[in-house]
Amino acid sequence: MTAQIPEQLTFQGRQYSLFAEPLRPWLARRRNRSIQFKRRTTANGRGYFGHWEIIDDRLFLVSIRGKFPDGREVALKDLFPETPDRVFADWVTGELCCPHGKMLAYSHAGYSSIFENSLFLCFEQGVLVAQRTVKNEPPVPDEFDRLED
Repeated sequence: MTAQIPEQLTFQGRQYSLFAEPLRPWLARRRNRSIQFKRRTTANGRGYFGHWEIIDDRLFLVSIRGKFPDGREVALKDLFPETPDRVFADWVTGELCCPHGKMLAYSHAGYSSIFENSLFLCFEQGVLVAQRTVKNEPPVPDEFDRLED
């Protein structure tokens, strides 16, 4: 898999790349009314770019960019007509990873590149319940090469 262009997250006034796809569970639940996105590059397998924000410890999808297969632009109101300005992501439970700092090792596989730090944000039904930062070390060359196999 090609390295993926990450979605963006605003948290505590800072912009982070998001090595996760928080919209994926919501899209998976809608299989009977499938939503398709036009994929224009292998670096964006999901076909859209989301911008997320944590406000008062709650995760919101604040915008989305992409195209439907017929070429129409995707807007938040197309997916969430009841809340076109921002959507509380109550379907998100689990940990999201936000790498930051200098890139220590590039990987051409998904979200596998390694950065100096990783901010892990843990959510329960869209509510931030824990966070931790991990300082990463550059991988041992042989070890990292095996990750790409």
